[in-house]
Amino acid sequence: MPVPATLCTGLLLLLGRPGSLPASQASDRVGASAALLLENVSVLDVERGTLRPRQSLLISHGRIARIAGAGRISPPAGARVLRLPGRVVAPGFIDMHLHVVTSAMRYRRDSAGRLDSIYDVRVAERLLKVALAMGITTIRDPGAPTEHSVALRDRVARGELLGPEIHTAGDILNDPGMTDALMRRIIDRQAAAGVDFIKLYAGLAPRMMAAAVAHAHACGVRVIGHLQRTSWTEAAEAGIDFVTHGAPWSPQYLPEDCRPKFEALHDMRQRIVWLECVDPDGPAVNAMLRALAAREVSVDPTLIAYHTKFFWDTGLYRCHPERALIPEIQANWEVLGMPTAGWSEEEFRRVQATWPKALRITRRLYEAGIMLTAGSDVASPWVIPGVAFHQELTLLSSAGLPLSAVLAAATRNGAAALGQLGRLGTVEAGKQADLVVFSANPLDAIERTRGIEYVVSRGRVLRPSDLLSPSLKTEPCPIHR
Repeated sequence: MPVPATLCTGLLLLLGRPGSLPASQASDRVGASAALLLENVSVLDVERGTLRPRQSLLISHGRIARIAGAGRISPPAGARVLRLPGRVVAPGFIDMHLHVVTSAMRYRRDSAGRLDSIYDVRVAERLLKVALAMGITTIRDPGAPTEHSVALRDRVARGELLGPEIHTAGDILNDPGMTDALMRRIIDRQAAAGVDFIKLYAGLAPRMMAAAVAHAHACGVRVIGHLQRTSWTEAAEAGIDFVTHGAPWSPQYLPEDCRPKFEALHDMRQRIVWLECVDPDGPAVNAMLRALAAREVSVDPTLIAYHTKFFWDTGLYRCHPERALIPEIQANWEVLGMPTAGWSEEEFRRVQATWPKALRITRRLYEAGIMLTAGSDVASPWVIPGVAFHQELTLLSSAGLPLSAVLAAATRNGAAALGQLGRLGTVEAGKQADLVVFSANPLDAIERTRGIEYVVSRGRVLRPSDLLSPSLKTEPCPIHR
């Protein structure tokens, strides 16, 4: 557990940590102005994996005021009433891996091929609306330019922008040569700026990672790790709070004779060797699972971020009809490229043959009682904003998770991991009115999560069609294999 923030040194002691503006104190400028009654709906209980049929929900001042049997709530004067027989009301989705600000960077290359970028807040604002249209009412941004990400979070919290509630990390820490003193100063500055998390990256060695976790906790800030040089086992033992992505990719989990082949590679091809060599049921992975479970470390697998890369040759993603949902983001993908685009047919065949191992690791995390959340890793090439979250749910289902567990990962678990289960993540009286209204029951088929008729964000009811662009250009996309 983090120790009191008063032990944090440097800028935090001088300035204090402003933190997020609680939703209950936020302006209602983009919130609901009148009560809302959802009449004769089925309520999805994500904790039990069941439906409660014929219910009425009264929403007032951005919160669920009352839930009762259909017809048992009299709407107050001026309330909007939506009679929705056959529809299913669920908690709003929580995307635990959506890089909003990074996705809104506009990339270009100069005449020498050097990459340059500039932050376009208008793209960020559109991205937030797309996320809402897809039922995402809360976002964890696990790494972004500190000032931009905190400012965007606070604008949404104050009601100046329409979008999901944001919980954000700041700039990612990844310099293997960083000194302890510099690391502490960076964490102090980020904590003073008001970040919700510190993000540690793949290049940090175990000693530096452990020191960063300890100092962040001293500042009262939890830590997210996208790790490789440090194993998940080492990170859990050091007290990290979250790890991201569906596999640790560290050589410590491979047999000794595989490690030289793995370490000789320095690009995405490492993943092929890792999956070919790892034993998802072996002692190294078992030790990792025990460490994660014992320390209650939560994991967002972001399977979609790897499926897009490993199955790039199939055209499934580069020809997806919604790929231009936000044209500026698609333009970024074209500039940055896909890291597996140059792979041979044989390399794609090898990695696709090992994909069941990636799914097996996710299944083992679930079976070990580790809290899984759902995240899309928007900002990764050809990970389509909003759409990818639903693709992630399908992939979690394909890993063998029951549909009830997938929906819990997408809602209740995200709220619990964020420390917000007291007000988000389930449909209960007193909680913030962040809801999704489905046309059919997603417990019957996970693909039904795309059948969204309404989204309720802090009590404001919205139709997806009002949040998306009126038309999407779809272009022919021939695939040469």
